[in-house]
Amino acid sequence: MLGKIRHRMYFPIRNHINSCEISISEMYILRALASNDGQGIKALSEWVDVTSSAMTQMIDRLLEKGLVEKNENTDDRRSLKVSLSKKSVELIKKIREEHYKVYKDMFEPLTDVEIASLNSALSKITK
Repeated sequence: MLGKIRHRMYFPIRNHINSCEISISEMYILRALASNDGQGIKALSEWVDVTSSAMTQMIDRLLEKGLVEKNENTDDRRSLKVSLSKKSVELIKKIREEHYKVYKDMFEPLTDVEIASLNSALSKITK
């Protein structure tokens, strides 16, 4: 059952992200920056759970796509801060809207009581 739910949620979202010409890992980076813009490579690598060298390569790809900007870290001149570009802010907005549609379509048939029950059950198994 959980596999079917994952399939119904994950594949439309993944396909939409891929159609935006970014990878799932790149999307995680953009989401991390959307919640806390101006992070360093080390913090981002911990968020996505990759090495700093792998994160540097991913950031370089996002730079090439015009989705992030590197800025000097005023606190530590040896490191850089990574920030979202205007292009990525629009992209994230577009992806969030698509995610909302997928979730809305999936949960729309449920009543408020069923949603509350589902939320309660999921909370119990994710503790």
